[in-house]
Amino acid sequence: MTTILALTLLIACGESDPPAAPAAPAAPAAPAAPAGDATADASGGAHAEGEKVYKQYCIACHQADGKGMNGTLAGDFTSGILAEKDDATLLQHINEGFTGKIGAMPPWKGVLTDDQQKAALAYVRATYQK
Repeated sequence: MTTILALTLLIACGESDPPAAPAAPAAPAAPAAPAGDATADASGGAHAEGEKVYKQYCIACHQADGKGMNGTLAGDFTSGILAEKDDATLLQHINEGFTGKIGAMPPWKGVLTDDQQKAALAYVRATYQK
């Protein structure tokens, strides 16, 4: 009898199925990194910036293959010279210029920002260091 009464009440109230459970609240979305933030894409973004700097400023002397015109104009990055010097020394060479066995590299201070110099060095190490 109780079951018949409950069904009658449900039908009369327009409810044929029990109410659905409320949906769980959606998790908040992670905040987006600001445009131009190197941490937005730590590997790809920094690598892309380094490649851009290298192609615009370094490639004329060091060449696309990193060999520096076979050692007659600029350092050959594929010869192992990158492993011989730490980042601080190489960044100093980029910033202040450097005169070596085969010629002189101009200083890039005032042309390239510190971040651009670091990105270019990281690109060179990732691309040409053995």
